Amino acid sequence: MPASEPPLLPVPKSAAQRRLPNRLYILVMIWCCGIFAFQGCCFLSRLLLGPKLINTPAGAEEVAVQITDWTPPANFVGKAGSTMDNWVFRFDVAQFVQKEERGSLIIGQMHYKWFSGIPLHAQIQEQLENLTPNFKKLDVSHSEVRTLTINRAPATFRIEEGEDMSSTTRYRRVVGQFKGKLDSTVLILECEQEFLTAEQLDEFLKSIR
Repeated sequence: MPASEPPLLPVPKSAAQRRLPNRLYILVMIWCCGIFAFQGCCFLSRLLLGPKLINTPAGAEEVAVQITDWTPPANFVGKAGSTMDNWVFRFDVAQFVQKEERGSLIIGQMHYKWFSGIPLHAQIQEQLENLTPNFKKLDVSHSEVRTLTINRAPATFRIEEGEDMSSTTRYRRVVGQFKGKLDSTVLILECEQEFLTAEQLDEFLKSIR
């Protein structure tokens, strides 16, 4: 009988081959963790940044009453309102327009829930201006500052008159900073002078309380 061949011995795996399953396992775990982290970030961004938007006249009025008590200028109607309300801060914005689209009015209030007494007017004004890019660049011919009392705190309103540098149409503009029902509030009103008289503007400012 022919001599039986010796059994084949298993070829030993190299160190690199032994590490391959471990690397694959780690890559799969990283990929899974990445997916869960991405979903968590999306949820958190919706929680923190997702606003409640109401694109109706009633929506503007609903949000505005959360900011202050007032009577909008004659011939101005609501356009939209939005609210961001989470565990960090609350930001309310209400937008109004002149019926013939000759002017716009926007008001915003920001309140940080963990802090109080921090003036936020500059940040609010920047956000409002970003939301209303159609504000005009005026060649200001008259400017004044009025100081009122709103919610038992001093309020300042800068009133300007001038020509739109792109059309020469004359406008009135008001930028007001005061304390709303919750916290720092900014109001920006811009309208063609023909559609917002000085008397109407005075009545509007006196109505804010």
